[in-house]
Amino acid sequence: ASRRPPARVRRILVVRLDQIGDGILTLPLVAGLREAFPGVRIDWVVRPPLVPILEPSAGADVRIIPIDVPWWSGSACGRRKYLASFIRFAARIRTARYDIAIAPRPADWRDALCLVLARARWRAGFDCAGLGFAMSALLREDPGVHIAEENAQALRLFGRRGPAPA
Repeated sequence: ASRRPPARVRRILVVRLDQIGDGILTLPLVAGLREAFPGVRIDWVVRPPLVPILEPSAGADVRIIPIDVPWWSGSACGRRKYLASFIRFAARIRTARYDIAIAPRPADWRDALCLVLARARWRAGFDCAGLGFAMSALLREDPGVHIAEENAQALRLFGRRGPAPA
């Protein structure tokens, strides 16, 4: 069962911490959130390589936030460096006071953990690594639909439609 999203929304967090193409395919979700919540501040947390690609789609209401936590690199960066960068990231999103936080990527516990750490009043994400209990609404993976439509499924929770099926 999902709880209803808050009626009053000032800030939204979208976390999409994976590859460039997947970040681009999240544009319909961000566009839908802009339409559903006009004038609301949307912080979109992405990996640094996505910043120059997504910045043209940003505006006064959407801020692209690069987060350089070395969990994607695949290299042995060392536990200390990893932990220090993750703590800095967690502190940054924890103090922002988000009303809504969404992680549209399935099967990655790091995105789900980011929603929990953000302490948003309402969270939509996947049940990864047992973190489903901390979500206000669970998103479901659907291998039969395009990833852009799957990313935008959170819009239906706000009474909005996602992108048209191909």
